[in-house]
Amino acid sequence: MQLIEKNGDIYSAVAECGFVDLTHLNKHFKSVYEEQHMNIVTIKLSRNFNAELVFILTEERLRMPKYVEIGYPIYEGMPVYPGLPEVKIEPRERLDKGDDWNGSVLSIYLHAGTHVDAPWHHLNNGKGIDAVPIEDFIYRKPLLIDCPLGPNGLITIEKLDEYDDLYEADILIFNTSYWKHRETDFEKYANNFPAVSPEAAEYIRTKLPNCKAVAIDTLSIENLTEAKGNGYFVHHAFLDHEKYKEPTMLIYEDINPAPLVGKKLISAFAAPLRIKNHDASVVNVIVEIEEY
Repeated sequence: MQLIEKNGDIYSAVAECGFVDLTHLNKHFKSVYEEQHMNIVTIKLSRNFNAELVFILTEERLRMPKYVEIGYPIYEGMPVYPGLPEVKIEPRERLDKGDDWNGSVLSIYLHAGTHVDAPWHHLNNGKGIDAVPIEDFIYRKPLLIDCPLGPNGLITIEKLDEYDDLYEADILIFNTSYWKHRETDFEKYANNFPAVSPEAAEYIRTKLPNCKAVAIDTLSIENLTEAKGNGYFVHHAFLDHEKYKEPTMLIYEDINPAPLVGKKLISAFAAPLRIKNHDASVVNVIVEIEEY
């Protein structure tokens, strides 16, 4: 439009862009976008021009982006894995008590609620949450794996291979449907929950080079009863920098995939607290989805 205003003539503006005429311009745009299921809208560029330009909008342009959160809110007394310290929020200053502001002190176990594990969680010489590159928390190809499972169910390699875009994904978000019990029956949610099988964990680490992270809608990525007998194999499959040559992967646990069900995922990101030389961070995960 700036060229049109500058030249005062649509045809010279088109020529300056390297096209012979409007037909040439239209054919170029059509060849670029016709494989993306475009919608073609004819618009008048200006009352001063008799010519019309075919303006091509892809479906991507017509969809409204929306951002959703898949981390749970933090509050005092929130449900945590049995045996872990309870979350406490202590009021320190309060305006209604004559203080100059409202201020509070949060006491929380770093693996309570939605959180992300760093390698130091299971390896003394692994990276702390402050040392993991911020790029590892940004995802361009998130993939939701729908895998409804009952108590002690395991996510298998066979289930992963059902997804054609598995090898492009940079984060796998597992929807076992166990999140549905979190608010209604936390005892069930906290015990015998589904997890990733050792074989699938190793497969993800060694066979999916684009993957930087995994996330699950249970309290742990791993069956903790089996973990005590196998040296926490699943956690090590993702976090151990010595056992495998492939880069380590982040683990998000206790996420809420409900806002993602039935949606197309576009991107995702998280911003951990940079707690120096420590094992994890409470976190929120933001996912961009398409909404029609």
